[in-house]
Amino acid sequence: MTFDGQIISYYVLEEKFDLLQDRMLDNFHYLDDKISMLKIDLTEKIDGVETRLNEKIETVRNDLNAKIDGVEIRLNEKIDGVETRLNEKIETVRNDLNAKIDGVEIRLNEKIETVKSDLNAKIDGVETRLNEKIDKLDSRVDKLDEKIEIVKNDLGQINSRLTLIESKLGFKGQLVSSLTVIATLAVSYFVVQLFVALGKYLGIS
Repeated sequence: MTFDGQIISYYVLEEKFDLLQDRMLDNFHYLDDKISMLKIDLTEKIDGVETRLNEKIETVRNDLNAKIDGVEIRLNEKIDGVETRLNEKIETVRNDLNAKIDGVEIRLNEKIETVKSDLNAKIDGVETRLNEKIDKLDSRVDKLDEKIEIVKNDLGQINSRLTLIESKLGFKGQLVSSLTVIATLAVSYFVVQLFVALGKYLGIS
């Protein structure tokens, strides 16, 4: 190939290269535009998907919150109902216990009052009978005292007479001593009778 032919070939190649470069640049611009459009489309789609997802998430969250609120309300209502019923049962049990305790206390007080009345009546009866026995005993003691005084007076008179008789008969106190012993025994007998009577009235014998 001649030099001129080579130069022509070079220009042809250069022209083809320029055409190829132009076409490649055109393709690059086209691809860049396509990519830009695709990015815009993807961004719009992503934004749409995100918006719809956010809406769905918000809807689901609202639904869940509503359901949770409903469940919480129903639970609170049930808890309040259970608490109310428990309070009513507790109040009923407490009232029943208070009524039973009051009834037991009333019956115990009545029994205590009855026992106290019975004891007081028995004590009064015993006291009355003891007073009657003591009065009778006092009366008998008074009578025995009177008898003892009479015996003492009689003994005094007898001693006086015996002394007079001894002086007339010439005895030296033997008769008076013997009669004094007899009188002492008589007085002792009355005293013993007094204690026997006292023992009978006091329930000793």
